[in-house]
Amino acid sequence: IFLGYYATKRRKIKDGLLWRMVLIYYQYYMPPRSRKILITGIGGYICSNIAARLVPHYNLVGVGIGTMFPVLKEVFKERVKLVEADITDMKTLQKSSKGAEIIIHGASPQTERFCQEHPKEARRVIVEGTKVVADIAKKQGAFLIHLSTLSVYSTHRERAMPLTEDSELLPDSNYGLFKAEAEKEARRAHSLVLRLSNVFGT
Repeated sequence: IFLGYYATKRRKIKDGLLWRMVLIYYQYYMPPRSRKILITGIGGYICSNIAARLVPHYNLVGVGIGTMFPVLKEVFKERVKLVEADITDMKTLQKSSKGAEIIIHGASPQTERFCQEHPKEARRVIVEGTKVVADIAKKQGAFLIHLSTLSVYSTHRERAMPLTEDSELLPDSNYGLFKAEAEKEARRAHSLVLRLSNVFGT
């Protein structure tokens, strides 16, 4: 695990390999259910599915605005502690994340339309929310996994292919711009940034 953190700082190991190293360590060398993970945006499609995969192995706390909590309570029963809170609520997030070794940050509006119609609110949640989460992760020494988007490279502009982790970020949408800003906040902590594309499945 220390090699993993060192590699993150020095960028000597690809993020994908680093993440697999962390997963292997936690899966085989830590007592089951003794590891705590905080997931923000637990009510969303991506993070609820992440929780479903992790819940047999980890002590999970999910933070969200509460819209989907009735459904999540039916699915997870008492296996996931659900906390209703705004993503910028520092006090509640600090309390909920106490003892967490990993924070998976997925709380975010998901559409460009929302970001265009409500730019101030979208930026507050995406950028300021990530700043709060990064501050907490940094203070508590938790490993932050930040869910970003392919839109940070652009949405409408033609780009030379293939795009890589080192390609220049040229967001041309509000959603991509806010997510690019959020990445900068996330990188202040020990973190892994995942730029997701079109996510689908059951």
